Amino acid sequence: MTGPDLVGLGTHAVWAKVEGSQTNAPPVVFEGPLGGPVELWSYLQRELARDTLTVSYQRAGTAPSTRAPGPRTAPKLAEDLGELLTALGIDRPVVLVAHTFGAMAAHSFAVRWPDRVHGLVLVDPMHPGELMRSAAQRKAMAQLEAALVRSGVKTLLRRGRGAAAASFDWLPAAERESLSRCLDHPRTWFAALSELVAWKNSAGRFAGGFPAEVPVVVLGSKPRLGRDKVAQALVGELTAASARPAFVMVPEESAMRLTADSPFGAATVDAARYLFAEVTA
Repeated sequence: MTGPDLVGLGTHAVWAKVEGSQTNAPPVVFEGPLGGPVELWSYLQRELARDTLTVSYQRAGTAPSTRAPGPRTAPKLAEDLGELLTALGIDRPVVLVAHTFGAMAAHSFAVRWPDRVHGLVLVDPMHPGELMRSAAQRKAMAQLEAALVRSGVKTLLRRGRGAAAASFDWLPAAERESLSRCLDHPRTWFAALSELVAWKNSAGRFAGGFPAEVPVVVLGSKPRLGRDKVAQALVGELTAASARPAFVMVPEESAMRLTADSPFGAATVDAARYLFAEVTA
């Protein structure tokens, strides 16, 4: 595959972008935040495609990916990821780089299929129990839920087109235009909403630690964790759930900038390359 394309997963299809080629280093797969388009991974994917095969994709419902049946729980998202890797012919263990909400899907995948995972990079990850145990997170998620509904309705009415993508000024123009098409589609917002609702309905269920053989690097956004001590403790709990952990606190204003072409995005690249050395040593 030379560019983004729809990959069939039986009942639905996901928009996937493959760059790089197979090398001695494990393939890298990016698992995005709520409603996360592939463009958010552009910088990291370009960088890591110099080393190995890389895959970014948009989960079911995030336009142009098609809708999938049933609740979009973390185990179901993990199943989709497994089917995508099979459809792409990737039969080697991968390094999963997961952002915020995507960390729950990555964790679920690693627990269910540890033999398919070489390592995890969790970028400002959310904990499955965060909504149950953090009052600040419950308040933030209630506000986010309302915002997702508003954005979905606004795009249905074709209002404010291009506004959502305007804040991603660090993306090249062509990628920002592609991102805008995704964010101007109501399906994208309602897909994010369905994932958020599924999380709310299963909040507090933590499938246990990471497989002992899987190394885990956690990158924390200092401003977010500094504001919420419970979230800080939960990220520490996630880190401690690994038998082979590493934790890096990044002094970044926005977790999204951990994927951008910046010193903070470079920290995420370095974390993936650290795992290359871990698994190829």
